[in-house]
Amino acid sequence: MTYFDYHATTPVLPEVELAMQPYLQKHFGNPSSTHSFGARAQMAVQKARNSVARLLKVQSEHIVFTSGATESIHTALAGWTLAQKIPCHIITTKLEHKATYGACRLAEKLGARISLVDTKADGDLLIESVLPLVKKTEATLFSIIHGNNEIGTVQDIATLTGVLKSQSVFVHIDAAQSVGKIPLDLSQIPVDFLSISGHKIYGPKGVGALYVRDFSNLEPIFSGGGQEQNLRAGTHNVPSIVGLGAACDWFLKNGETETLRLYELQKLFFELLAPIKNQIQIHGSLTSRLPNNVHFSLLNRNLSDLLPKFENVAFSSGSACSSSKTEEASHVLKALGVNESIARNTFRIGLGLHSTEKEIRDFCAQLVLSLKSI
Repeated sequence: MTYFDYHATTPVLPEVELAMQPYLQKHFGNPSSTHSFGARAQMAVQKARNSVARLLKVQSEHIVFTSGATESIHTALAGWTLAQKIPCHIITTKLEHKATYGACRLAEKLGARISLVDTKADGDLLIESVLPLVKKTEATLFSIIHGNNEIGTVQDIATLTGVLKSQSVFVHIDAAQSVGKIPLDLSQIPVDFLSISGHKIYGPKGVGALYVRDFSNLEPIFSGGGQEQNLRAGTHNVPSIVGLGAACDWFLKNGETETLRLYELQKLFFELLAPIKNQIQIHGSLTSRLPNNVHFSLLNRNLSDLLPKFENVAFSSGSACSSSKTEEASHVLKALGVNESIARNTFRIGLGLHSTEKEIRDFCAQLVLSLKSI
């Protein structure tokens, strides 16, 4: 079975599993406890926090552990809304993960005004579409996905953040798909909040993190025990937090090499698609793209006709969060103006650690043959 759905989730690294095991049984203490069992768990949590911070190039006290990117995004957007003393406004794009729209709906109930902006046809954002919406009478937060989970387009967040911060705009980055795939140095990019997910970078499911530049700009969206600098109440998920830290350690050692390998595989994939370029439509930027992303639609063909040919290949026809609603065309593609019939017949290929050149050649050969035979 070929796995081409690394955008949806990734397998846990052996190093991650090994790091987690002691905290499932032997070192089971609650980090909030004052005895030795608790102290051992707290040390493990802090070690993992240091690892996440090193990967992002920030100080560890700015890292908050969560249950995943969805919670991180909600904490950033809704928590920021709760912290504002004047009318507030959240601006985001029409190409975001649905978690961001869910967070926007919650923020709207809490009093925020929400605006959605368009992008260029390849998914790249023009800062000129955001600036006219910024008003001095409102606190404004701009939220954007760094590497798009469907089409793979990577935003120039350094430039965007520089311009927006000059206008006193808060900035949140959804980096669930980009962390570990492309370089990200928050010491050089003054974002206010950044969300990541463990299971997108070969860590366990159910854990993530939120980078917070200044905690005075956030209120907790639920409270109780005062964990995570009073921002995230609840007993720490120590094994998963340890796993996230171990995954970050792996990327600190191996990430650059793996990124280059993925770019080479991606290049090969696009080269092998060239013979059918008139039968497909490639989506997303070809110059600023996640190294593991290939996304295209069939033209004048139904994906369902080809699926039997790929029963041994795991891939997505959209985002994993929408996989149960196959009748719905991608909101990302529709926002880009893609014809709905084309948007319904889409391959989202996510390459990863175990992807090989042979798998790509076999897949593309089968695709070319299948399109000729239909």
